[in-house]
Amino acid sequence: MMRYVDVLPEQNVTFAGQTVRAVPVQDRLGLDGSVTLHYMSPEGAYLGSENKERKLLVLPSDGATLANIWKNANLTQPEGVQPQPRVQPGSRLPEPRADANSALVNPIDRASASSIE
Repeated sequence: MMRYVDVLPEQNVTFAGQTVRAVPVQDRLGLDGSVTLHYMSPEGAYLGSENKERKLLVLPSDGATLANIWKNANLTQPEGVQPQPRVQPGSRLPEPRADANSALVNPIDRASASSIE
């Protein structure tokens, strides 16, 4: 199955009940897959994602906010999972870097990224 990703031009969008300036990224599995829209700020910060067909909305958060919502939330790293770089809501991911063994290496763990390909 193929994954299709289309980056659309920067525009005003309505997301999570607010009108914001964003770069929408359409993401789908297969030609007939439902579209998930990921929104990035013009500066490259992740704003969130939505899939209207499946009625899904994803918003960035942090541990303090989650602990405030769920008092007994266990936010510890699961055993056996490699730690990922810390990214604060609204911040940018590290830039990919060149590596001697490959043309381009993303600092995010390839093993976890391969599960979404």
